[in-house]
Amino acid sequence: MNDESMKASSDLIRWLKMLTLPSWAKLLIAVVMLLTLFSALGMLIWGLLNAKLEIISSAVAMLTVGLPIGLIVVALVFGDGGSRKLAELTKIVLTKEIPEAILQNLGSTSGDTSYNNPKVLPTLSDCIADYVLSATRTPLA
Repeated sequence: MNDESMKASSDLIRWLKMLTLPSWAKLLIAVVMLLTLFSALGMLIWGLLNAKLEIISSAVAMLTVGLPIGLIVVALVFGDGGSRKLAELTKIVLTKEIPEAILQNLGSTSGDTSYNNPKVLPTLSDCIADYVLSATRTPLA
């Protein structure tokens, strides 16, 4: 795998971890996925017993696509979620992701000015954050 596909895969895993679904949606997704996989297995068994190559190839194609999607569905259904998970993810975004993005922007040079030793101090109150920014400004030579 190249670096770009690894990054896309890790981005997908990160977004799936952040996804929060209600219980009824998780149940509905699981039922649809199970019905699809069981129908594909039934087609495969019926095709093998009756020596129907077209049905066997269709069942194998369904299983080839369905099994990886089934793993994602299992991760969604049995992954932890809910309001506690959402609050925890919000806290991570407010205290780590946003300050890192601000520091990255302050660390880059804009025009003929650069900022030295930029610091961001977040103050978190539930789902609201205040940020104190400090940096020294030096002109580029």
